[in-house]
Amino acid sequence: MPGHRTGSAFVCGFPRRRRWSVFSTVATYPRGSHMSSLENPYRRVLVVDDNPALHDDFEKVLRSPRQGSECDALAASLFGDGVTSDAPDGFELDHALQGMEGVELVRAAVEQKRPYGAAFVDVRMPPGIDGVETIERMWAIDPKLLCVVCTAYSDYSLAEMRARLKGKGSFLLLKKPFDPVEVQQLAATLSEMRQFENQAGLRREELERMVAERTQQLRLLAETDPLTHLPNRASFLDALQKCVVKRQFASRSESAVLFIDLDNFKLINDTLGHGAGDQLLAELAKRIRSHIRSNDMVFSVGGSLPARLGGDEFAILIDDLNHTSHADEIAQRLQTALQDPIEIGGRKLFVSASIGIALIDSETTDAMDVLRRADTAMYAAKRAGKNQVQTYVPGMKIEANNQLDLETNLRSALDNDEFELYLQPIVRLESQAIAGFETLLRWRGKDGRLRLPGEFILATEESGLIVRIGKWVLRRACEIVANHRANHGEDLHLSVNFSRRQLIETTFIEDVRNIIEEFDVPPSCFNFEITESAMIADARITYGAIKELRDLGVGIHLDDFGVGMSSLSSLRNFPITAIKIDRCFISGEDGLCDLTLVEAILSIAEALDLSVIAEGIETEDQLAALRSMGCTFGQGHLLGYPMPVDEALGRLREGKQSESLRSMIPRLAPPINAPGTASTDVPPSISAVQR
Repeated sequence: MPGHRTGSAFVCGFPRRRRWSVFSTVATYPRGSHMSSLENPYRRVLVVDDNPALHDDFEKVLRSPRQGSECDALAASLFGDGVTSDAPDGFELDHALQGMEGVELVRAAVEQKRPYGAAFVDVRMPPGIDGVETIERMWAIDPKLLCVVCTAYSDYSLAEMRARLKGKGSFLLLKKPFDPVEVQQLAATLSEMRQFENQAGLRREELERMVAERTQQLRLLAETDPLTHLPNRASFLDALQKCVVKRQFASRSESAVLFIDLDNFKLINDTLGHGAGDQLLAELAKRIRSHIRSNDMVFSVGGSLPARLGGDEFAILIDDLNHTSHADEIAQRLQTALQDPIEIGGRKLFVSASIGIALIDSETTDAMDVLRRADTAMYAAKRAGKNQVQTYVPGMKIEANNQLDLETNLRSALDNDEFELYLQPIVRLESQAIAGFETLLRWRGKDGRLRLPGEFILATEESGLIVRIGKWVLRRACEIVANHRANHGEDLHLSVNFSRRQLIETTFIEDVRNIIEEFDVPPSCFNFEITESAMIADARITYGAIKELRDLGVGIHLDDFGVGMSSLSSLRNFPITAIKIDRCFISGEDGLCDLTLVEAILSIAEALDLSVIAEGIETEDQLAALRSMGCTFGQGHLLGYPMPVDEALGRLREGKQSESLRSMIPRLAPPINAPGTASTDVPPSISAVQR
């Protein structure tokens, strides 16, 4: 047979003489995929030939079953030996005697949304355009049209045809005389190919629509608090930063942030349970929303205000205040709205809230600073007796008594050696071999409870104790490396977090150099992690410190990359050696990895010859995605929790191939001669040591 099906592919065979050749890739189709003309709208065939008799023969071969009548002499000369062959299913045929007629038929078919499945085009059609030009013009109208070039041996050569049509579309070459079965199989195969291509396109469009809808849903989830359906903290901060920037260029008016915190919420939560607490927060959100007039909320966050920052904390962003007193009026109106009892579980609850106000003017540059000031004012309202409204003024103390007690206890903890270092593995994602550790600070108080940095690190920053604690951390890290070298004869690589406050300390570099020399350990064993905002704030000072650290041989890792305000110029100008992708891109609220952003970050890092460490890997899916994108290093609970030093080093010895540490050195500590400087105003940040 000239054509037959075998396995899952449709194979176009050749008769005794090779009369046609395939220039395009032939797609495979499932067994039994043949479609009737009703099922396949592409069983429409266009015949373009200047010989009317040839059109009659195409009609006999393709339109309907032959009735056994013998072909005339012309048909025999064209199709060879008078072979009869019935088309199993008829085709709808259109005819054109000249190339331009065929081009117009193709145009009409596309406009009517009934394109042809295949076109048989003769090469020589005097006096009009030839078949090759005809095909070129038809493809300009319908690029997906599959064409069969009908030619005699004296027409264009194969090389000439390729040269004319190469790269413009797919076509077949059919030499005259040809077999009816060849024509039938070509028509059937090409029409089915066009149909399958159309179905695939429709399916692709449907999948793209579903992906777009799901992406929008995920974006909404990422920006919305699930309990109150208000914008969450991240969404609010994004809008707040935009407002801050806007105020810098529109100085005639001001904006304000209201920071709202329920009074005695912990008592309600502990007494009635978390379920009742959640109901109370949801009802509070409704009241805040309903009692803020639309003209109070010109600047919207995701289409709605206020926002829930977390726990029992809410915030409202008010833009374009007519007068600064307007913010105080809104706060008073909110407190009045909360005076009515809220019924939870058949019980009436009377609640109040303390509200702090921070104004935003043209001098404001930092969204986080605005939120902190509003938070400070809110605590001042609580200290004033709760159920109060306070507007931030310089000199307000943050929980003055508690802050003083905390600072006293921290100084005592430092003197009494109550701090500990925990180590969290940084691993090579491909082999999951440990490449190093990040050092994380813990405070074990006199009561034996282990406290995470989030409970005390802000107080250390504000009090300046972070400088002394930072020295203790580095000294302890050097001690761990020195002991490991002495006991096992190999280097150990540790990442140590440093804050902006430490970087700008005048003796910082000297202290680092002295401590490393005291323990006689290579500086290349250490990578200092610095957040984006800490690095870019006071850029001239921090750049000098970072440059000296690199000259010393210490690696510099840009921590929490992607959540601050870093720019490509910052990555290029600051002498950093690696970036750490923030966990928010790796494990969002849906647990999925933001592939697009991660791939973009990896591409930037590769272009700048920077190593990349992905933070917050918690699932196998996230690990697999990062591996597939070529991310080299990672850390997270899936790969290892923060653990005591002895446990961490024991895990390293038990099977994580210590030689993998040596291969990490050139990747995590590129050459020291890094380029220039950068100066971008961004907010200061507390140290990444909080984790």
